[in-house]
Amino acid sequence: MLQKKTDITLQSTSCPEPVDKRDKLYRKPLTAILLLPFVAALIANPIAAAQPQIKNMPQMEVKGASPGLKYRPMSTSPEAIKSIANRNVRLPANLNNSDRRVLRAMVSDIKRHKPGSANRRWKKLVTRWKNQNKTLDAGAAAQWVLREAYLDNADDLKDQAEKVRHMNQRKKELREEIRKMRRIYKQNSNWPIRVNKIVNMPRIKRKGPPPIFRRKTAMMNRPQLKSYMRELEKNRESVNNDAQQAETRFQNSQQKQQQTLQMLSRLLKTMNDFTTMSITTRRGL
Repeated sequence: MLQKKTDITLQSTSCPEPVDKRDKLYRKPLTAILLLPFVAALIANPIAAAQPQIKNMPQMEVKGASPGLKYRPMSTSPEAIKSIANRNVRLPANLNNSDRRVLRAMVSDIKRHKPGSANRRWKKLVTRWKNQNKTLDAGAAAQWVLREAYLDNADDLKDQAEKVRHMNQRKKELREEIRKMRRIYKQNSNWPIRVNKIVNMPRIKRKGPPPIFRRKTAMMNRPQLKSYMRELEKNRESVNNDAQQAETRFQNSQQKQQQTLQMLSRLLKTMNDFTTMSITTRRGL
């Protein structure tokens, strides 16, 4: 009887505690709520989750690209080209004389509106730099070419604008001189009269300040003054014709500048495409 009682006691002590089924039901939603932020972050940013794997991946090798040849593609808009002209751009110091001659020849090609020739020179130059494993900033060389070509055209436009302004100033001076002589011719009654007449009108040059009229004081009677006024009228007609031609040349220069900007934009796009492709050619492509 005692043995049976002890067995019953042992069995009762080893029996597990009863489990409440409601506790399991509460644990499942709680676990899902705790994991919800991590799942949402993984869905929103899968790249961040895979970042350790990306860091451990080996870098791709570049075939045929010079390790020191740099080129950052530039904007091809006319505004961007104008902004390049306002910068202090210099050629890379390690360019040799041959490279510098090629770049100057490109500027000359652009001045003569031969973008195809300039593009061929650039392709040959970049290919040579790449084959020589040259260390330089190809973008600085491209900016220098664009800047020199644009500034040359802008200087020509500025000279034309200055000439138009000088011609208009000369027209004004002649108009005032004729008006003054007419007033003297009508109002003066004591002849002869001392007149500081214009004896020479130097031709206006393309550059530099306008030349000053050469004058000489002379005694004139009424017929002489009338002859002098006729001479002034002829000179004014000649100046008006010159001013009209200068205005036409100025307008042509403005159109030429717009054409140059468009040409530089197309040329820069071609240079961007070729240079970027040459530098970033990858192995196996």
